Amino acid sequence: MKRLLAFLRKEFLLLKADPLLPRLMIAAPILQLLVLGYALTFETAHVKTAILDLDRSPASRALEAALEASDRFDLAARATSLDELEELIEEWEVKLGIYIPPDFSRDLQRGQARVLCLLDAVDGTQAFTAYTYFEALAAQTFPQVGTRPVVREGTATVHYWYNPLLKSQVYMIPGLVILIVTMVSLLLGALSLVREKEQGTLDQLLVSPLSPLQILTGTLFPFLLYSLVELSLAMTAAWAIFGTLPRGGILPLFLVVTLYLFTTLGLALLISTISHTQTQALFFAWFAMVVLILLSGFLIPVANMPQWLKTLTLLNPLRYMMTVVRELYIKGAPLSALWREVLALGGLGILVMGVAAARFGRSGA
Repeated sequence: MKRLLAFLRKEFLLLKADPLLPRLMIAAPILQLLVLGYALTFETAHVKTAILDLDRSPASRALEAALEASDRFDLAARATSLDELEELIEEWEVKLGIYIPPDFSRDLQRGQARVLCLLDAVDGTQAFTAYTYFEALAAQTFPQVGTRPVVREGTATVHYWYNPLLKSQVYMIPGLVILIVTMVSLLLGALSLVREKEQGTLDQLLVSPLSPLQILTGTLFPFLLYSLVELSLAMTAAWAIFGTLPRGGILPLFLVVTLYLFTTLGLALLISTISHTQTQALFFAWFAMVVLILLSGFLIPVANMPQWLKTLTLLNPLRYMMTVVRELYIKGAPLSALWREVLALGGLGILVMGVAAARFGRSGA
């Protein structure tokens, strides 16, 4: 035990001797949350819009006024013909063209009104989002001018739970917190281990009285603690900037992240055993990061993937961690409701760490 404690102390001193590490640990989560937290959004605002109003009635003018008042749309042009409206879209002047036909107000009173929306769908997601915003705007506007609502009585009443304003940040920020922890544990762990290999430090440890288990524990434990510190900093930054905290409690999140780190640190150890230089380790680590993120459901829902990719995601620990962190942050779910994800993380952690440790022992790092 004394040897292990002395080894741990030496590892902490080596990390502490790096002057850049403390600065990166503090600056990285703040900068990443600031940039990605505002950039990664599925919301659409200030869509350049043109309108062609051939009805010129109180109803059509009310719709035009609502467009001008909304921050979702920027009314950039008023066309005089359908050809001009189409030309504005073709020349990239606007993204959305709205055509209000003659007799629109009369058809509105009959409940048969139609508005033609022309959309630049080069970005299909933005086009669909802009269309849904316009639908909602029209449904809110027409009752205000004393006409029959577009959404008639008898349709469903919708209540959005947990995220009533449908803000993308509520969904994205918890995932970003976990991505920051993943990057730190995987990249820092792999690069530091390979650096020790290049310097010959690991070779000296292998001929020391320390057992392989003690070497692994002493090597990986500092990175485990540093990753948990990074989690604390990322959570603090998320709370300070976006006001988000895990509704399910901080302690359950730390427990599951600790379990998750066995997988990421195991991957870091595995990368260090197949890399001979820090450049190779960086390449392998980034490749692993890209695959983990794309198959995690962070950006693309797993439900939208083809079946063979869905099956592949079952081997991705980040997929389960994304589910856990979003359930804890947004929904406030108890860990008892997430036992499948926790069990999967535990199983993958044992598997990855076991394979990495076995290869570490055979190859002598």
